[in-house]
Amino acid sequence: MSQPSNSSRARDGVANRSAGLSRIVLATAIATVVLLAPALAAWIAGWQWTPENKSWVPAAVLLTDTAGFPFAIATCGALAALFVLLIKPSWPRGALMVVLLCAAAVCGGQIVKTVLKNSFQEPRPYVEWLAQNHGLKSEQFYAMMRGGRAEWLRENIAADPRVPEALRKHWEAKTGYSFPSGHTAFVAVWALLGVTLLWRRGWGGRVCCCALVAWALLVESTRLALGMHWPGDVAAGVLLSWVVVAGLAAVCRNRMTPPAGRAGS
Repeated sequence: MSQPSNSSRARDGVANRSAGLSRIVLATAIATVVLLAPALAAWIAGWQWTPENKSWVPAAVLLTDTAGFPFAIATCGALAALFVLLIKPSWPRGALMVVLLCAAAVCGGQIVKTVLKNSFQEPRPYVEWLAQNHGLKSEQFYAMMRGGRAEWLRENIAADPRVPEALRKHWEAKTGYSFPSGHTAFVAVWALLGVTLLWRRGWGGRVCCCALVAWALLVESTRLALGMHWPGDVAAGVLLSWVVVAGLAAVCRNRMTPPAGRAGS
């Protein structure tokens, strides 16, 4: 029996990589649609944000902080370690490649997010609420330095019974622009990386993927509930993350496609 030629094996390798890339893009597209659910639900319901002094607010702030600086640094470290544990790459070169892929996706999304925020300069929902209820126009709010914005909130909102302390302090820490949602971009990138790198790594990988998607959906919901973002900001954060992860999958398809022999391990 004749053995396959080198050119035949090369063609098969290219075909397998192309098929793997197509599956990755399709899987991340499906996950992206799922991640758009909070924004779409808010749009369909005609959602209008108002502050709520409810018992769930401190918990929502804690949850949303897992995706915001400085706590996001610890989140990145924990998730990168989990990815290495589940993928079981060669050590140390393979492990370093996994970490670098994750870092490239997260940093890429955050860099583009920052550029877009500074370009669109859209006020946050709570800033619009301040204009209606405390007489501070959004132009006046953003004309202040960041420290001045936080100080104004501290001095003028502390006595407002409609705004719980945990929410006010969160506002003080996040006085930038609204579009797109950086927290959403952060969690969506990790969820889509999970789908890309872990879904075909056995049950452990699939459970991790589902947990990452659930976490992302909850964080997205807190961004709306806390008055930090409009539905369009959240949707843009998700779509931005999909572009970043799909782009990395195309560039690094050999690294992001599991070997056939390990796909179901």
